[in-house]
Amino acid sequence: MNLKVLIVAAVLIAGGLFYFVNQSNKADIERLKQAEVAHQQKLEQEKVDEAKALQLSAQRQAELEKTKALKAEKERQDQYHKVQNSEKARIAAKEKEENELKAFKIVFDKWMTQDNIASSTARVSIATPVTELRKIRDELNLLQITGCLVGAKSQLMSAMDDEILMFVYFMQNDIRSAKTMEKLKISYFNKLADAIEQNTACKNS
Repeated sequence: MNLKVLIVAAVLIAGGLFYFVNQSNKADIERLKQAEVAHQQKLEQEKVDEAKALQLSAQRQAELEKTKALKAEKERQDQYHKVQNSEKARIAAKEKEENELKAFKIVFDKWMTQDNIASSTARVSIATPVTELRKIRDELNLLQITGCLVGAKSQLMSAMDDEILMFVYFMQNDIRSAKTMEKLKISYFNKLADAIEQNTACKNS
């Protein structure tokens, strides 16, 4: 009787152990499956994250390239406009200088014509030609010269002053002024020659 009880107890214990082991194995298998699934999900997520990172990097690279291209284009446009503005400024300066040359020539020709008239006019009638010479001198003084002809204008103005003063002495008919008139005439011709030389250099530049 005791032996049967022991055998039944042993069987029950063995069965219990088998059941416990079996359940434990099932739990382990389930945990392994869950761990595998979790690992697989992690790998998939990492692939997604990597793809997103690559896409973001590509977008940033594209934006960087676009920014560089826009900057290069802006620099090219700025350089183009700079060259254009420089060329426009050069043309404008050239046109201004040409206009100044024309205006200077007009005044210069008027002066030479009137100076010849004054030089061939009798002493008693010379006041009117000298008045005209003064008007031409004032006209030159008001002429806006900013370029190459600045020096020529200055020399011609000084020459005109000498010539007008020489005619003033001539009208006074004072023998004591003869040497002064001679010096003024020489000074006039020297300054006139300098003005002509500078004017020619400007025309040929």
